[in-house]
Amino acid sequence: MLKRVNACRRLYQRTRNDEEQRERRKQKYVEEKRKYQVEIKKEKFNSCKEYCNVTASTNPWSQVYKLVAGKTCANSIMTRLRKPDGSATSSIQETMNVMLDHLFTGDTEEDTLHHKNIRKTIEEPICTSDDLEFSREEIKHTIESFSDKKAPGIDGITGGIYRRTFNTFPRLITAIYNQCIKRGCFPKRWKINS
Repeated sequence: MLKRVNACRRLYQRTRNDEEQRERRKQKYVEEKRKYQVEIKKEKFNSCKEYCNVTASTNPWSQVYKLVAGKTCANSIMTRLRKPDGSATSSIQETMNVMLDHLFTGDTEEDTLHHKNIRKTIEEPICTSDDLEFSREEIKHTIESFSDKKAPGIDGITGGIYRRTFNTFPRLITAIYNQCIKRGCFPKRWKINS
């Protein structure tokens, strides 16, 4: 099809003496060019559609995206996680607790005495007027300021996905950030720069 468009263009450009014929060839060239552009647009769309269908089975974010975007049935919300002992959680509350325990780990055998002392000092509450919890509105405002045009971090989560997640689970996200403030600790995974 590209050859046909190029041939029509050459014919139009080479016609110099006959204005009427030049105009007909110009119209034919413009029409062929338009058809070619429509065909390109259609093929791009089909290619993108095929790509999305092929990668859906291998893309680990496809189910998360569908869930957050509200494109799944209401009864298929994932509420179960595998606990460290291999069993599955049985309620939303237990799932949230497993998530929090995973994100905010306590002392382990690998920690030195110095690390244990730091954690002990952090756990002592510091009651000052500056230690207010985050409000849902503050977190929503911050999350809404994330740009969709920015590249995702190392976790692959874009601002749009994070915004939809907050809109779906505002209490959970607010609770996680308030736990970070209460414990004076943010997970190391959140601090990794890509």
